[in-house]
Amino acid sequence: MAEFESEAIADLGSAGSCERERRVCGIREECTAEFVLPDYMGDVKRLLKYTAEAVPCNKFISAADVSFLSVVTFRVSYIDASGILSEAVFTADCEHNEHIGDDFSDASISTLTQSVTVRLKGPRKICARAALVSDICITERISLPGIEAAAETEEMLKKSTRIRVHTAEYPRSVEREYAEEIGRMINIPADDIEVVKCELSPYASSTALSDSGIIIKGEMDALAVLRTGGEVMRITKRIPFEETVPLSTDMKDVYPSCRVYVTGVSANLNNVVEDGAEGAAYYTSVVLSSTVEFHTVTDRNVEHEVITDAFYKGKSNECAYESFIYEELMATASEKRKISLTESRGECELREIIDCDVVVKNLKKEMLGSELKLTGEIVCNIIASPNGEGECLLLKCESPFEESVKLTGANESARVYVDVEVADCSVSFDTEKIYVALTLGINAIALEEKKIDVMVDLKPCEKKSQRTRCLTVYYPCEGDTLWSVAKKYSASPMDILKYNTLTDISAENLDASLASLERLIVMEE
Repeated sequence: MAEFESEAIADLGSAGSCERERRVCGIREECTAEFVLPDYMGDVKRLLKYTAEAVPCNKFISAADVSFLSVVTFRVSYIDASGILSEAVFTADCEHNEHIGDDFSDASISTLTQSVTVRLKGPRKICARAALVSDICITERISLPGIEAAAETEEMLKKSTRIRVHTAEYPRSVEREYAEEIGRMINIPADDIEVVKCELSPYASSTALSDSGIIIKGEMDALAVLRTGGEVMRITKRIPFEETVPLSTDMKDVYPSCRVYVTGVSANLNNVVEDGAEGAAYYTSVVLSSTVEFHTVTDRNVEHEVITDAFYKGKSNECAYESFIYEELMATASEKRKISLTESRGECELREIIDCDVVVKNLKKEMLGSELKLTGEIVCNIIASPNGEGECLLLKCESPFEESVKLTGANESARVYVDVEVADCSVSFDTEKIYVALTLGINAIALEEKKIDVMVDLKPCEKKSQRTRCLTVYYPCEGDTLWSVAKKYSASPMDILKYNTLTDISAENLDASLASLERLIVMEE
């Protein structure tokens, strides 16, 4: 993607307020939970796989603090004492309060789980632990340094420039409820079917700005693992979605991004009877009901005009400056990459893939010029049923990956934030190998820290001389510009150009070099 441009301009020519984004990254918390199996579930004989997912919610913002609650959902697949595949699902809350210390208007929180561990305390008690890593993105209000007398007058001349300050806005999220039939069980009544597992995995494939807000398009992979008699079966369906999150203000030329969270999912089994030409037929409809939240963030640059220097003509001037540090959004990227994994199936005889999940581990990033290099590991955990009699098996496919993303406009000093999602995962096998195909969604933004010296105070003193005017011959040195010479003699840049007939330099080009001139005539006020 090309260098990020923005036409948003803030009307600030002097000291005032400014909004910019600041990130508090890598907040680590540990979440633990204990779960006792209910009476209708069998004892744990062997653990197969376990996952944890955190959904941030209940955000509270005060003048100097951000408090938030993350709900962590643990899913543990296991073989019970009767050799039956089962899944235990339980949640734990993790609260955190972060003292920010500055005045800010809004914040966005994202939480990822790492290092999930599960162990047994007896055949009916599961202990789970997960490390949570949260990032807080804050839109903070700060004072933009500058002088109060910002308007240029006949006596005061100023030199100003425009800077582009990265900021982010967090439009309100929206919550949607879905109910979708994902499959039918022909001639099997609902009472003879048990739901082992159900889940929904959303993936946002694109975001776009419209007059009504941010349009989010993507797909949700629905999964239900059912058991009837002694047979376990898997039902899947890909459900497209398109939702709009309203914008708080009218913003053009911004980079929108989003996160999609599933906050609740359940499978309902409904007996259905249909009359047809061949008589009545019945089936069980498998309907997945879910609650999904869409959170959006819009990154952009806002232009501010700051006064870097000023002086009063014909007077001595006392000047004071202050350094202003800010970040500018340099580039964005949103790309999808196809990844394939292959693993030997060994001696096991497989009949069907029941379940799989994919995680990205040890993600590392490095800027090489304007190219972002990503490395890491992809781990795919697969539950499969064997041919003939036998318990379900856990298979694992692992592979390192390396991908490069172009961030045109950025450089090696840029600060890069990356979000990697996994989608479109499918598993197949033949007599010798297991094949996994998936898509990595890579979203990245690059920021560059900049510093500029801004004038914060200007005090005129008495006139330099009792004489009304003084003609001076000045011999320019290396580094002399139209502005520096004008300020040195408290003269007008326009007058310097006029007295020296410098027609190839405009009065607006205050940084034009004068070092190539042999001499210069300056009329002091």
